[in-house]
Amino acid sequence: MPANRPRRGKRLVPVIAGVAVLAVGVGGGLFLVGAPPFQDKEQGQEKEQDKGAELPVVTSAEHAVGSDVCWQPVEKAVVREGDSVTVRFQEGEWSVDREQMPMMGPAGYDAENDRLLEFAEHCKVAPDAPLGTLLTRLPGKDAAPVLAVGDAVTFQAAGDGVVELRINDDEGCLHDNEGELTVSVEVTPSP
Repeated sequence: MPANRPRRGKRLVPVIAGVAVLAVGVGGGLFLVGAPPFQDKEQGQEKEQDKGAELPVVTSAEHAVGSDVCWQPVEKAVVREGDSVTVRFQEGEWSVDREQMPMMGPAGYDAENDRLLEFAEHCKVAPDAPLGTLLTRLPGKDAAPVLAVGDAVTFQAAGDGVVELRINDDEGCLHDNEGELTVSVEVTPSP
C-alpha cells in the first residue's frame, strides 16, 4: 500500500497548482477591467451615499392664511412644472361671518351650515366647495385651477409659480370674516 501514496500526492500537486493559476488569472482579470475581487467596505458605503445624494430636496414652509384676505402667496413655495406640491392643514379656525356663523376648520362648513349661507353662493371662489373651505392654486399663464385643500391635498404643478392660498369667500364678502389657519406647504422637485 505505501506504493499508492506517492501517486496520490503526485496527482494532487497538479490539481492544486491548476486551481492556484485559475484564481490568479481570474483575480488579475478583474483588476484589469477595474473591478477588484475584494471591494473595500468604505467604497461600497461611498456608492450608497452617492445614490442618496440624487434624491430631490423637499422644500417645506409654514404659512398663516388669513380669512379676510384674498389670494396669499407662500413666498417659500416656489415650484417648477412637474413638481409635487402638498398643502396640509396644521391648526386654527375661521368663519365667513363672525356674528352669525360658528368657527370651522379647513373643510369649510358642513352641508347644513352651508345651506344656511345659500344667499351668499355668489361669494364662493370654488362653487363646488362649501364656504370657508381652504383653497389653493398655482397661478400661471392659463386660468389657474383652484383646488379645495380640506385637511390636505397633493397635486402636480402644471407650470412654474408660487403656491397661493385663501378662504373660499370672494373679495366683496371678506369684511365679516375672522380667524386664520396655519398650513404647511411641501414642494418636491420633479426628477
